[in-house]
Amino acid sequence: MLVYEYVDNGNLEQWLHGDVGPVSPLTWEIRMNVILGTARGYHICDLSTHCNSCQFRNVLVTMLILFVSFQIGLST
Repeated sequence: MLVYEYVDNGNLEQWLHGDVGPVSPLTWEIRMNVILGTARGYHICDLSTHCNSCQFRNVLVTMLILFVSFQIGLST
């Protein structure tokens, strides 16, 4: 069980739309790592379902959680 209060960096929505100051701490390198990590996560989910017609809908920034060093995690 995952409790959001204990996730190191919260979710992606907090960093994109929250009050993080005048300059976003999300560099382009971090943003690209978030994108690639999200793609890898959904690819692994797709491979683990063993079906050919899996569809991932409602991919929301609130469902993408950020751990230490902005490593991405998927939630439901």
